[in-house]
Amino acid sequence: MRLAVTLIATFATTAMPWSSVQSVGLCRAIDEAFQIPQLAIDSGFLGQSDQAPVEINADEGESIDRDTMLFNGDVEILRGNQSLNADTVRYTRSNQRVQADGNIIYREPGFSLFGQSADVNIDTYEGDITAADVRFPIMHARASADTIILEGRQTIRLVNGAYTTCDIGDNSWSLTAPRIKLDRAKDVGTAYNATLRIKNIPVFYTPYINFPLSDKRKSGFLAPSFGSSGESGTEFLIPYYWNIAPNYDATITPRFLSKRGLQLQNEFRYLTSRSHGVVDLEYLPNDDLFGDDRSLLRLQHDTTFSQQWRGSLLFADASDADYFEDLGDRLSITSITHLERRADLNYSGSRGQLLARVQDFQTIDDTIAAANRPYKRLPQLLYSTGLPSYLGTNPQLRSEWVQFDREDSVTASRLDIQPTISRRYSRAWGFFEPKLSLRHTQFSLDDQAAGVDSSQTRTLPISSLDSGLYFDKSLNFGKRAFIHTLEPRLFYLNVPFENQDDIPLFDTGLNDFTFEQLFRNNRFSGGDRVSDANQLALALTSRLIDDESGDELVRLALGQIRYFRDRRVTLNGGAADTELTSNFVARIDATPNNQWRISGEWQWDPDGKDSVETTTSLQYLPSPGRGLNLSYRSVDSQALEQTDASFFWPLSQHWRAVGRWNYSLERKETLESFAGLEYEQCCWRLSFVRREFINDINSSDESNTAFLIQLELKGLTSIGARIDSLLENGILDYQR
Repeated sequence: MRLAVTLIATFATTAMPWSSVQSVGLCRAIDEAFQIPQLAIDSGFLGQSDQAPVEINADEGESIDRDTMLFNGDVEILRGNQSLNADTVRYTRSNQRVQADGNIIYREPGFSLFGQSADVNIDTYEGDITAADVRFPIMHARASADTIILEGRQTIRLVNGAYTTCDIGDNSWSLTAPRIKLDRAKDVGTAYNATLRIKNIPVFYTPYINFPLSDKRKSGFLAPSFGSSGESGTEFLIPYYWNIAPNYDATITPRFLSKRGLQLQNEFRYLTSRSHGVVDLEYLPNDDLFGDDRSLLRLQHDTTFSQQWRGSLLFADASDADYFEDLGDRLSITSITHLERRADLNYSGSRGQLLARVQDFQTIDDTIAAANRPYKRLPQLLYSTGLPSYLGTNPQLRSEWVQFDREDSVTASRLDIQPTISRRYSRAWGFFEPKLSLRHTQFSLDDQAAGVDSSQTRTLPISSLDSGLYFDKSLNFGKRAFIHTLEPRLFYLNVPFENQDDIPLFDTGLNDFTFEQLFRNNRFSGGDRVSDANQLALALTSRLIDDESGDELVRLALGQIRYFRDRRVTLNGGAADTELTSNFVARIDATPNNQWRISGEWQWDPDGKDSVETTTSLQYLPSPGRGLNLSYRSVDSQALEQTDASFFWPLSQHWRAVGRWNYSLERKETLESFAGLEYEQCCWRLSFVRREFINDINSSDESNTAFLIQLELKGLTSIGARIDSLLENGILDYQR
């Protein structure tokens, strides 16, 4: 018969709930999944968090004296969600001392200790365990030592210890040291005179290093990274993370460039109850190649004043025009020509939506003439609201007032007001929506061209009629049921002509012609031009819908505009558009299952009988951790034709290939490409990539070539180039 004893003792715990445990890919469970049963605590202890009963079970037990008991054979001590197992236990009640021998196992949720002998005070949690192991299943981490010294519930010291996140029995890497301190309160481990070993071979020594025992933030040096490029030479970065406060932190990164010098990068983040933001600062004193100091400042700030009011601030400033080309690492960064500065105040509530904005730009490309640079908005006010409904109508008001400013250019203030009234009639078989609006715009010009009146006014009625029908039919393919639809749509638009050549262009351009543009009432963006129109858009959409789930599997759409008169309103006084029809525009979106995604848009010129614009993409994501992306884009008006292919694909359980190839067909040149391999084990990952890219698509500079290597010791550090960010930015939906 098993002996059972229940006692009362001091008890406190700060352990993480076992339900927080997350699985680690490619790793075996570091400890068996368990949940220690909670003991039924008498109601007299419910208000005393520092006390709980102790239950001792054993094959045999004897009382040595009134204060000491000896238990033998499969001894188990339970207290709350803690347990201690051993072959033999000597328990002294007066000082809560436990002396255990043989196959010692101590567990609490998220933490385990193993050893051969132990002498521990279970009140103060002080003592030592010999030939011991400590395990943290949540982090898939473990440590071993000749002796483990317990210094209270939060501090564990290892004498001649080793730490790793590898599977039990696998020492692919380990951190060994004569002294290792595990601080459970801060979830930080600290090793002194530590040696990093790969397969038990010493490869690196440091007198001091700390490492995380959880995902909590902590100050310290992050893993260094390195690389090389033709522009700047060898590159070496060693970031320092400063956990200033729970809601403030900074990452300070010295960046050494062998051809340029030492650059300092700093990212400061902050979070308050109402605001959050990021400040980035980069500074390179006396660039050896450029011959001067170089800097970049970026600020992004957002504030929520109330449920209705929000504010945001965006600011950026670069020291010179070549900053991104010389010091950037991606084509999307190096091709920047303007940096935006903007302050917004937003209101959204029952009274409508208001945006108050001040906006400016820094033009960093000196080759852009002053007359082609963006205008400042000092300020801009946008207001829109719904108006009281009458007889089922939907009245709305949209308005704008903006002051444009630019050096050595005509400037202006513009007032733009557009009330609209519409009524939508919807039935199961279709819809019908007439709409009427009146757009009034008034300009007050300064420094205008000779012969142009300083006051310009434009008032235009805009009427449209949108209608569509729904036809559907049930289909069956095998055992699956589908719904097939045909949806013809007609959109008529009428806007009278008014000569607007005397109005300068402040923020207006020609919208891209897409399928959505068929149903818009203005082919221009901005408020400086309102296109004249007497036209009818004809479109047909067909969908294939899964009858059981309601998911749209395929959508095909085709449309064209028929013009009943010439379009005489143009940009910069150009010739009128006299074509009778627009290009045909077709669109496809297909998601036949959760693995394939296909999309594309195509324009066909019926007069030239030629394709003028094509955009297609195909994505294949058969399972987590593998994917393929293919895309093609061609725009005749921009002399642009590019292909882009990227993938991440496992070759085996441990090997994976990654790559991207972005190629310009019209230039017969690779814009960016990289290819590499990743090898991943439970506790480490090695990535190596060869990358080729050009800094400026508009220049004839030779491409840069870089070889990147990154070694990640999971739970400890990452050494080498920043390959993760390269893959995340270059491969759509990249997953580790």
